[in-house]
Amino acid sequence: MLDGPYSASVYSADPQDNGPFFKFTPPTVNDIPWYEPTDHGPMVWLYRHYRPKTRGVNVFILSDGTIAQDTATPENSNSSYPLPWILNDPSGPYAYTTNWDLTVETASLPVWIEYCYYGGHTYIINQFEANYLTSTVPGYSSLITPV
Repeated sequence: MLDGPYSASVYSADPQDNGPFFKFTPPTVNDIPWYEPTDHGPMVWLYRHYRPKTRGVNVFILSDGTIAQDTATPENSNSSYPLPWILNDPSGPYAYTTNWDLTVETASLPVWIEYCYYGGHTYIINQFEANYLTSTVPGYSSLITPV
């Protein structure tokens, strides 16, 4: 199921579980306003002067060895990740169509998401993951700290 170089070394039957370990917190962006989309008048006028709320950005490890995010940040401007998200069986087809003549057509992604670091969480990662994240995206070195 998980047969890429990243997932095979980290999440295989014999993972690297000896130190050193690091903490990785995905980047954040400030893009959530304090008011609702249906608000108007004084509510919007007042809260437009406040800094928008902070939210975490999802970091995706793709099957072709690249790293993408759901929102571009100074650390990583690559925000082109494949849709739909299918993390349970990424190497197989995601849609089947049975025609009137009983032939079956399938659709699959050429590049899929192997692993996701969800924004707003802190992850304990091993040396391989830290090296992979910093070598692929140099901006992530400031987001990785030793445990």
